[in-house]
Amino acid sequence: MFNDTELRTALLDLLFELGELARALILAGGYGLFLKQVHLLSDDVRTLLARDLWPEARSTEDLDIFLPAELLADAASFDDIRPAFDRLGYVPVETAKYYQFVKLLPGSRNVKIDLHCGPMEPSIRSDVIKRESGTSARRVRPRGARSKLHGRSTDEALGLEDGDVQIPLDGFRSNGESYSARIRLPAAFPYLMMKLHAFHDREDGGDHVQSQHHVMDLYRIVAMMTEEEYKHAKELAKQFADAPKFREASQVVCEEFSTKEAVGIIRLREHPLFRADTKPAEFLSVLQELFAI
Repeated sequence: MFNDTELRTALLDLLFELGELARALILAGGYGLFLKQVHLLSDDVRTLLARDLWPEARSTEDLDIFLPAELLADAASFDDIRPAFDRLGYVPVETAKYYQFVKLLPGSRNVKIDLHCGPMEPSIRSDVIKRESGTSARRVRPRGARSKLHGRSTDEALGLEDGDVQIPLDGFRSNGESYSARIRLPAAFPYLMMKLHAFHDREDGGDHVQSQHHVMDLYRIVAMMTEEEYKHAKELAKQFADAPKFREASQVVCEEFSTKEAVGIIRLREHPLFRADTKPAEFLSVLQELFAI
């Protein structure tokens, strides 16, 4: 079960240990959405749907952290990340070396960190980025890096470092000391891109429970979009209109979010957080505008 205190402490521990390097990290995934929702609830900025129409804040138990291009182009800085994991007691997940790390918590609980990287310019990839070969082709690291660490390539995260949001994060480190930091979160457009691909993958694989979670997150992202984010999302959709990953996402919208009877809306209605006042029509309208083919 999701525990905000444990994830917050784990994240603050990591930000503290990384020092200046922490400024570059981008937190995505369910916990990133949770923190964004909590932050927006304390703000009076206008969003596409009123706050009382948002689904209840929820998260997974993982920290999905993106390593930006600047870190993947700097072997020396990249090599400073793994020692911080070691100091905090994280160990590699045997089936996902070395982009997933786990730490055992009291009570047989654990917290897991997934390391990702977004799409990069081809020139950066060829000059300083090394992709593993064969079945590990999605594992990425700087050329010349010596630490056992990778980012898992997430090429659908288009626009990841364009217009990201910074929010404050307050809490306690595991030693009991209070600590305050700032964390970067993806803007709405790359979040939608990642969740559309994740929804399709889960739905295609027959995992309807997970596809329900992904579509509810899609609804949450749309609901929480500010007017500025909505405008920015339309600009990014236009910018990436010819990108293969964008066209794949557009196809998902066309096939699975075309009407209120489409499978995407069926999964939305099946989710435990679906309410009588949920707005599927408004949700569909935004998706279809942003991802029109």
